Amino acid sequence: MLVPKEYRIFILSKGGFVQEVLEQIYPEDVILTLSSEKELIAKINPNQQNLLINESVYLSEFMYYFLPTVILGCEQKKVDCSVLSIPFQYSDLKKKIDTVKENMNNFGLYLLELNKFAYLNSLKRKLLVKKGEELKFFDLTAKEAKLLSFIADKPGKVAKKGEILEKVFGYNDEANTHTVETHISRIRNKDESLKDLFFLSSNKYGFQDT
Repeated sequence: MLVPKEYRIFILSKGGFVQEVLEQIYPEDVILTLSSEKELIAKINPNQQNLLINESVYLSEFMYYFLPTVILGCEQKKVDCSVLSIPFQYSDLKKKIDTVKENMNNFGLYLLELNKFAYLNSLKRKLLVKKGEELKFFDLTAKEAKLLSFIADKPGKVAKKGEILEKVFGYNDEANTHTVETHISRIRNKDESLKDLFFLSSNKYGFQDT
């Protein structure tokens, strides 16, 4: 999968001074200053490399599963993100951002699009559903995450059951088992919103996230 070279750096802040500096440091990136989580959700494009700098603006914990984040000025032990204490040097902020970018480049897109509503964070094994300004996330097992990632990465997002059995579950591709259907059913049953949203239909060609 090709990783977009352009980053979208979102800054959650009540002022614009951080943006002015970052525009000089990263002239090739799109940099936007926003003031609320609601604005942020509306602006996120999961098909691009999104990165968040949060300057002490309240943000729901699950947003940190949606965006790799550098937090300025406060420690939040519950989330896995980079923290930079205030006051700070912009050279230190650049180091933090460059480290996040390097990690994103190593692992590909932070989020893998399943369809226009649903996205997979395979590293953290989270399924995210975004409809307008509403955002939900769901925990996945390692096999569930691998299954979704495998299907979404196939041309046309269609994978034959035999391929899934072999590549995801390590079975013979002709094994007589309902493992694939069982895992898909478990994903659907995680939340009512997933049942009608899109999910993984079986057809004569295989399984497709339509």
